Amino acid sequence: MSHAQQLTEALARMALGWKTAPNRYLMRDRGWLPMWRFKPTERIADAFQLLETDAVLDYVLRVDRHGVCWVKVRTTATSAEASGTSLPLTICVAIARVYGIHVESA
Repeated sequence: MSHAQQLTEALARMALGWKTAPNRYLMRDRGWLPMWRFKPTERIADAFQLLETDAVLDYVLRVDRHGVCWVKVRTTATSAEASGTSLPLTICVAIARVYGIHVESA
């Protein structure tokens, strides 16, 4: 399993409260989603789904003219930030750090 897949599964469990089953996520509303359809490290819409959880109080996204992204995420308990060249991946790294998941820079 790749690092991106491991990160995605950890974020799905911790940030969204989803459970994993073979090749799919079991969502809180008792629905399910194939794993191939949720790629927050690659797709910005999926990364924003992680930012829209109740735990996230606010966030700041910045991208400079050289394409370097900076993300800061704040919850009631803590805040974390990350930087990198991919906005979806940088969002995932910042959220992972909020949840105490050790991730290298984006």
